[in-house]
Amino acid sequence: MKRYWVHKQHGFTLIEILVALVIGLLSIYAVYTVYEGSEQAKRNITAVGDAQVSGLYAVFLMTRELSNAGASIASNGTQLSNCAEGDTLLNSPGSDLSLRPVPALIRSNAGLAQIEVFYGDAVALPVSLTVNNVIGGVDNQIIIEAPTGIMSDSVLVFARGGNCAVYRVLPSGGGLINPPDMTTNLVTVRLDGVPTSVAANDDIIVLGTQPIRRHFYVDASGTLQMQEWRFTSAAAGWEYARTDSIVANVVAFNAQYGVDNNNDGAIDSWRYATDGFSFDTVRGAPLATLRTIKAVRIGIVIRADEPDREFKQGFTKTFFTDCPPAGTCDSQFTFTQAALPPDAPFGWRYRAYETVIPLKNVIWN
Repeated sequence: MKRYWVHKQHGFTLIEILVALVIGLLSIYAVYTVYEGSEQAKRNITAVGDAQVSGLYAVFLMTRELSNAGASIASNGTQLSNCAEGDTLLNSPGSDLSLRPVPALIRSNAGLAQIEVFYGDAVALPVSLTVNNVIGGVDNQIIIEAPTGIMSDSVLVFARGGNCAVYRVLPSGGGLINPPDMTTNLVTVRLDGVPTSVAANDDIIVLGTQPIRRHFYVDASGTLQMQEWRFTSAAAGWEYARTDSIVANVVAFNAQYGVDNNNDGAIDSWRYATDGFSFDTVRGAPLATLRTIKAVRIGIVIRADEPDREFKQGFTKTFFTDCPPAGTCDSQFTFTQAALPPDAPFGWRYRAYETVIPLKNVIWN
């Protein structure tokens, strides 16, 4: 007699499989939710951190440039103040830019400030020299009273009344320095152009080998740009060098002059580039007015790169609230971003910065 063994089948029922599937999906969803939240938090922290670093860098860069403003020109303000008003990077950039001793120039445009700085890099000749004689000829030679000599490739401004001509010193066989005669302190140099605008007894201001003008402005995309111009030669004049993007997402940028009205060395008032300190007024202002400008303060607001779905509160920052006792200050500047409704898909975070930058190279002569 044959025996038949019945084998029991082992496994999961359909209900058990469905329950396990649901539990697995819920676990995956929980993990994804935690991951998504942590990833969003990381993006928010990174975006805010990037905005903070970018803002600090922008403030550092403008502080550095404004601290340099006026180098090689401020100590010769009397001579350069008679130069023609001319153009600037803020109104009509070109080869023939003004040589007047305006270390920093502010212009406001639709609530966004523009700042131009102007300085040289001469290291040994903070005061003016004098033309002894104009030789001319094929070598365009002149004789200068310069006890320390003249460095080759230096940019020289020859000032006489309202006439200001600019030339570059050509290299000589003597090396980097054109040495003076040890008895007379006279040195003969060759210029890169015919010295028709140069005469004996003209004052000479040495701007160094690389005088620079830099223009800070916010473009249509909200990026703070720094445009650079350099003096190249007597024939070419000032030429555009480059534009560097400093920081993106700038939503507010303003600036004021710090003015010392009574010449006691302390700021008495803070003024926008309006009225008595408007762009057109300052660029052609007399030396007495230029001497009163002792500092610049700036305020800037930067938006984070990434939107924040959880942050929909408003943001308000008021700048330029400090005013000297008994001082006369222009109105404060406030940036406001209204709160968003709860059903808005996302909001933005902002970082705001304000600083005061003393003009180290103030006009003193």
